[in-house]
Amino acid sequence: MKTLKDLNVENKKVIIRVDFNVPIKEGKIVDDTRIVGALSTINHCLEQNAKVILLSHLGRVKEEADLAKNDLAPVAVRLEELLGKKVTFINKTRGEELENAVASMQPQDVVLVQNTRYEDLDGKKESKNDPELAKNMAKNIDVFVMDAFGSAHRAHSSTYGVPELLNKSGKETAIGFLMEKEIVSLTKCVEAKAHPYVAVLGGAKVSDKINVIEGLLNKADKIIIGGAMAYTFLKAKGVEVGIGSSSVQSGVTGTTKRRIQGIKTGTDRKFIRKKGFELRQQQQQDDPFGLTNKQAKFAKGASIVGPLLTMLGTSVANKHAGWGATISGFGNVASGIAAFAIGVLIVLHF
Repeated sequence: MKTLKDLNVENKKVIIRVDFNVPIKEGKIVDDTRIVGALSTINHCLEQNAKVILLSHLGRVKEEADLAKNDLAPVAVRLEELLGKKVTFINKTRGEELENAVASMQPQDVVLVQNTRYEDLDGKKESKNDPELAKNMAKNIDVFVMDAFGSAHRAHSSTYGVPELLNKSGKETAIGFLMEKEIVSLTKCVEAKAHPYVAVLGGAKVSDKINVIEGLLNKADKIIIGGAMAYTFLKAKGVEVGIGSSSVQSGVTGTTKRRIQGIKTGTDRKFIRKKGFELRQQQQQDDPFGLTNKQAKFAKGASIVGPLLTMLGTSVANKHAGWGATISGFGNVASGIAAFAIGVLIVLHF
């Protein structure tokens, strides 16, 4: 697998597929962690006099109303501040304006293209890897760098279609520094030999991660599942979650459902909620899944550092914890302890 350091990007047009899927509220970025994380790859290319074109998705675009709230314009402003140089934002995903902007780029120029998922509004062209869209994105590009770890598993136009086309035409592709760092960290988690070993998994879709969960069954002492995925996991096992507004993946049937049902679930189920700045842990004995919708809202954004330490034991948490994914898109890992936005935790015991 080639890394960015293996490439010569001098005076070349380089697409970097970044992950700028950041939380935005009322037009302002709430957390710029993912933008900051991409800086090392971007700056390296700029130092090598590359012409940098940035592609990213933001949220999901299913209808016209989703366009305004998933606009990458605020990201362009913040990126410009962090880089200390002009970032040209093109409010299009294709067309003459974008082609002209790319064609006129000089070494060390930066162009940020509008949300790739704007293309999903008409037939899900990005998410379904439309060949014409991928061809358009790859037009006149010399190098592709993948630096969006959280999107690397998706066969979308900007993550799969573009590098596939460039590879076929003999052009170079590689992974960026952030992607490389994530792969190294994940490898340490998957191949961890020291015990006790705890894996923490988050996300929305169980179907995307069932293979990972099963793969960890014989390696981890405990697996903690959190975020929206936890509700789907429980529902597939016949548990009434009791939260009408919770995110449950639809269509989990057949093989995936049977595989979930075959996994033994422990009884150490804890709900966490946050009210203002007060964080408290709630254990419900008779009806552990009976939180009201109001309480469920408090659960989002709660830090689970305290509950994790209680659940795992301080010695376990401080020694070997494999943080497999950022739950609900927010994570601040420091000194081996993670804080996640989470609604429910399930502990799988072996």
